[in-house]
Amino acid sequence: MLRQNPKQGRTDVSVMISANMTKPAVSVAILTALLGCTGGNNESGRNHNPVIAETRGGPVHLDEYQYYVRSLYPELSGEIDDDIHSRIFHAFLRELVIAEFQRVTDEEVEAVVAGNLEIANQIPLLSPEDQEMRRRLLRRRLAVRQLLLREIQEAAAVPDEEVARYYQDHEEQYKRDARYTLRFVQTADKTQADALRKALAASKDPFTRVAEPFAVNDGHQVAVAMSLDELPEPFAQALNPGKRGALKPGQYSRVIPVKLGESESYYVLYLESIIEAVQQPLEEVYFHIREKLERERAVKLFNQKVKRFREKIPVKVHADKLPFTYTEPDTQDEV
Repeated sequence: MLRQNPKQGRTDVSVMISANMTKPAVSVAILTALLGCTGGNNESGRNHNPVIAETRGGPVHLDEYQYYVRSLYPELSGEIDDDIHSRIFHAFLRELVIAEFQRVTDEEVEAVVAGNLEIANQIPLLSPEDQEMRRRLLRRRLAVRQLLLREIQEAAAVPDEEVARYYQDHEEQYKRDARYTLRFVQTADKTQADALRKALAASKDPFTRVAEPFAVNDGHQVAVAMSLDELPEPFAQALNPGKRGALKPGQYSRVIPVKLGESESYYVLYLESIIEAVQQPLEEVYFHIREKLERERAVKLFNQKVKRFREKIPVKVHADKLPFTYTEPDTQDEV
């Protein structure tokens, strides 16, 4: 998610790649889901340091990329899936190209080192080679940040009129669904659930008091308000909204069997109230819409800029020297 500039109320697109000088936008959830998968061509480059790419700035060796992965993705261990490796390598190449156009001075790099206590403490503990790679990594990340701040952020700004027009064209997306305020009783078996329904039918006492002897937890004590989409499917079906026999406020449901692994539990719902669906006003969703539009525009502008950079500075990739099978990913929606 993009950060809002509190002074201007505008989206800070610089965090899309280099928030706190961290990692490019590759989903950690996807990465961690694929940990332990076997990559292809894994023997290549393990025992030496081949040139894996060439740019106008010179040859790029395997250890530079490996350091990039270790630094930005410390949570990864073992083998990484080829597709994920390809995405990370694509981001690495992109930063190499951007650094050719967005010049960063040694003084700017050292200012980052001096201003970040964690980095300042880490660098003296590294080998001379790793210290140099760390500074090159910082230089590339600063170059990306400069591109975003100097050329993308202003161009990605969305005027109020565009936000209002998007809201008008997509009003259905900003309708808050009806919410059902429920209490529920979970019983040990169906016999208990049936007995609870009989007790409710025979009593004028509050639901919570009647339910107390039958409940195996305190679900009847706490009322929760949820939309149909948020409710477990058996509960949503029991409410039966918009149909004959739909549950009304003050009524309780039939017995609802719910399979939990090998066991089965039985529930009775009590509908306390219904909060009707409402249209969220523009004022309520304004910043959400503007953030969405500015991010989309920033992604498009960024990718267009990088594409032009790569046309001016071709990158020669030595895919046969990589310890994985590289396939250039489709990254139109990523930065």
